[in-house]
Amino acid sequence: MQINVVGGSSPALFNAMLFPETDFETKNWLSAQWERGSGMLTDLGRQFADRAVETWKRVYDPNLMQKVRSISRKVKGLNHPNQITHLENIDDLRSAKPVMARYIMAMPELRRLYHKQLCDGYSDAYVDNEPGLVEREHYDYRRVTHGMVTEQNETNWSSTMYIEDLHSGDRDLHFDEKSMIMDAWDLVHSAIRCKIDPTDIFGGSLEI
Repeated sequence: MQINVVGGSSPALFNAMLFPETDFETKNWLSAQWERGSGMLTDLGRQFADRAVETWKRVYDPNLMQKVRSISRKVKGLNHPNQITHLENIDDLRSAKPVMARYIMAMPELRRLYHKQLCDGYSDAYVDNEPGLVEREHYDYRRVTHGMVTEQNETNWSSTMYIEDLHSGDRDLHFDEKSMIMDAWDLVHSAIRCKIDPTDIFGGSLEI
């Protein structure tokens, strides 16, 4: 039996690992509520409110969330549905959580197979919001590759910045999250070469 032990001195780090990251819209709403109500507080009330704000900032410190993602890459079983994480093999691809599956399905080679109904595509767990769109035309692909250096051929590399409005509830992906997704794309590419369907939880093959 293998036991994973996570070391650390911060209770906030442990709590952040157990509970989902708060989405961008929720953070904005909380900030707006604070701005709206702070003007009506007494001096004593403002002191309590300021302490609450400082606690909020510590809990949702971007550096803290980066540490959480780093630990999650090494420890199995701590992932929750809205987390992008490191995948190591075909089984990991097939059991990917919804948000990770969303970005796996943005991989152009896999997406073309999906449009031809040649792969499972995570069955009903995946919803294609932009049918027929691939690579730069596809929103999720742009989110993953935004600002990332990608190989065009053996001698040429490029980096593209996509300036656009994000969909409701989305946020910019962090560099380490993009890297984990692109590593998963490499796994997908290897699976396709072996005619393995990396999106079929029942272990099916590709009909190609």
